[in-house]
Amino acid sequence: MIKEIFDKAQDMVFDAIGIRKSLDYGAKTLIIVSSKPAHRVGMDYANGGIIIENMVLAATDMGIDSCIMGAPVAALAENKELFGKVGVPDGFTPVLGAVFGYAETEETAKEHSISVNRV
Repeated sequence: MIKEIFDKAQDMVFDAIGIRKSLDYGAKTLIIVSSKPAHRVGMDYANGGIIIENMVLAATDMGIDSCIMGAPVAALAENKELFGKVGVPDGFTPVLGAVFGYAETEETAKEHSISVNRV
């Protein structure tokens, strides 16, 4: 079910930017960080970024590839029906996410994007 919800969020991004490509790179794990509204503008996104960065760095240390996801999570945040299905608690909004998995090859990891983390 989560894959279908993420695919709908990807479609919203595709419609906005006019480019169709897999944004999850076939990764098996998607983590979405959500937040309550912050007391200062943007702090929810800053805190989410710190959380995701630490997850990505830890994954890299373990030899797991990752890619930070901004656009699909932003699209998800705009559609309350979709993010309600993901299990985001009331009063929280998705702010950032990342996918985790193993690239097929070193070249596959390099060709996806600069946000793919590979040591």
